[in-house]
Amino acid sequence: MALKIAYICLCHTDPVFVARTAKTLQYEKDGFFIHVDNKQDITPFREACNGIENVYFVEERIDNYWGGYNSIIATMRTIKLALSTNDYDRFVLLQGQDYPLYSPAEIHNFFESNIDIEFCKAKNISISKNKKDYMKCCGLWLMDMQHPSFLMKCIRFLIHKFNTFGIKYRMPTFKNGKEKWRIYHGWAQFALTRDCVKYVLDIYENNAKYNKYMKHRFPPDEIYIQTIIHNSPFSDKVSKDVIVRRSGEETLLNLTYFEYPVYVTVFTDKEDYKWLKNTGCLFVRKVNSSSSNLLDEIDKHIL
Repeated sequence: MALKIAYICLCHTDPVFVARTAKTLQYEKDGFFIHVDNKQDITPFREACNGIENVYFVEERIDNYWGGYNSIIATMRTIKLALSTNDYDRFVLLQGQDYPLYSPAEIHNFFESNIDIEFCKAKNISISKNKKDYMKCCGLWLMDMQHPSFLMKCIRFLIHKFNTFGIKYRMPTFKNGKEKWRIYHGWAQFALTRDCVKYVLDIYENNAKYNKYMKHRFPPDEIYIQTIIHNSPFSDKVSKDVIVRRSGEETLLNLTYFEYPVYVTVFTDKEDYKWLKNTGCLFVRKVNSSSSNLLDEIDKHIL
């Protein structure tokens, strides 16, 4: 039986680009599942995707904020929709500015060759001596705020400023029954098997204590799922492949390539395709409608 992929897409802007990605990834019975930030009008996204097969939208949307726990809620709602739609074998998270570097057929071949590998690399930050790392789980972070008052902005600023001192005033581990989970940090993009995704969703739906622990850690989309997997029977299945950035830096990137010297680089030059193709990644981030020269070059090779 042919492998089926569910692409989980969280987005908030550029509906034309999101539709282009969905259309490019169309293949056999693969599905494209979209959560549009509730702060945005969903109509342009629906209109842009009109006529593209196997595209599904999450109806119960939530406001998303950078670095906030609501991203976990959005991800889980999108995963749950995908699980209820078809018996997909692989679940791949894409953010709204990610694009494939390989054809859908080549992506399928890759996952068929790595049939039981979980692409969710992460490092243990509970034991890190780097305060920037360990304060992700030992600090208090207030990110999910809609129209905060001036007083609340000041409180948030002071709390976040206090985090920079590196004082561990929250537990660096989570006690799950008799187990003590270390906290793991990696990149948000993952590619997980069906069994692994169901395991993660079960924790989300049935472990309120864990959800409470994670709510004000930072950033949840880079530690929530990673911590579950690296404290689970799936930890031995996590990919050990090393991705090296153009700078020569080794990273914990999974299958999506990106750079951020100061801010995340927006790739636009069609000449970038040549070396992006050789990174070992299946997708690139960050691209958008302004990257048309690069996107056209990619399409020329993969479509």
